[in-house]
Amino acid sequence: MRRASIISVAFAAVLTLGLMAQTALAANPHFRHGSSISCTFSQVNFANDTVTCTGTGGLAGLGNANVRFVLTGVGDATYFCKNPGNGTEAKGQNKVPLVIAPTSIDVLASEIKNGNLAFFGPSGNTIGPNTATPVAASGKAAGCPNDSWTTRVDAVFWTTVQVLIQQPADTTIFTCSASNPAGLTGTVTLTCV
Repeated sequence: MRRASIISVAFAAVLTLGLMAQTALAANPHFRHGSSISCTFSQVNFANDTVTCTGTGGLAGLGNANVRFVLTGVGDATYFCKNPGNGTEAKGQNKVPLVIAPTSIDVLASEIKNGNLAFFGPSGNTIGPNTATPVAASGKAAGCPNDSWTTRVDAVFWTTVQVLIQQPADTTIFTCSASNPAGLTGTVTLTCV
């Protein structure tokens, strides 16, 4: 009798592992046909550049866990330099790098239907806006003759934008991005890998 119960336990363990493996294999995330993510850049004023991303279509093959969409990026700011002697201004010669704080939305697992999720869940089809805000820059950092010159923001722009798709949160399944060292403008469709 004892041998039969050991065999039963072993069989149950193998069956459980097999079902878990099958469940893990069932999660095969991919973009539904014709789906895409694009981001629109808006110059709010010269001191800020805002991006809002939209999605069409959605994802399929998702597992049963929350999905997080994270919008982030990097950019540059340019500055005017003010001469401390006579008060005249000239453009600084340097771009000062910016790291833009991420913004995210979470979609509950209950919103995934048969492995499918529309962008960006029940909250609608946008993520953002996210704004690139300049940091204070020394005269030298902005490309002024020296640090006795004061700076004033000229323009701020995104050079790279990313939308990370994570399931579960903090486990990235897709990275969607666009980049232009001269600055992203208008509406840009992201490349997702």
